[in-house]
Amino acid sequence: MKDQNKISRIFDEDRHYSFFIYNGSDIINLLDLNLDKDDKRLNGLFILRDGDTEEEQVKKDQNKKLKSKLGDNFNLLDCWEVENLLSKDVLYLTLENHRKYGHYLFNLDFEEEDYKNRDLGLFIKEVICNNQVEGNPINKKKGFYKRAEKHIKEYNDLSKDAVKLCKTLYNFIESQNTI
Repeated sequence: MKDQNKISRIFDEDRHYSFFIYNGSDIINLLDLNLDKDDKRLNGLFILRDGDTEEEQVKKDQNKKLKSKLGDNFNLLDCWEVENLLSKDVLYLTLENHRKYGHYLFNLDFEEEDYKNRDLGLFIKEVICNNQVEGNPINKKKGFYKRAEKHIKEYNDLSKDAVKLCKTLYNFIESQNTI
């Protein structure tokens, strides 16, 4: 999504950049944290990690090592997980248009800050649906993401924190593709 206030280059996935999604605990299997910070294998690498990794000391120590090795190319989200970056409107539309949850939307008196650092599935269940649903509404994250993505059509559909992250990622990709 391009920022409408800036003329932007268009980058193609797998040509100018690639995403690799990993389970948060797998980072130590994917990246040798003992690499020298000048190791060329770290060039062009940007790691984004969920904020809930600060809950455990082992992961917190990994975050410090990653920040030390990657500098600005390591981004620790200041929210629980990436799905917590969804705007309130997109979250509402995603739930409203889901056959299982659409008729249980009882409480819409909340702000994005209210779920920023909470387990989003529990927030939906407990706060939005007033404990009227069984299970975790986003237990199958891939399906949840696909449903949410349908409601992100314009730049304005993003939360302010998602916009900030998009700009960070765009700037990184642009820096890696200078001619």
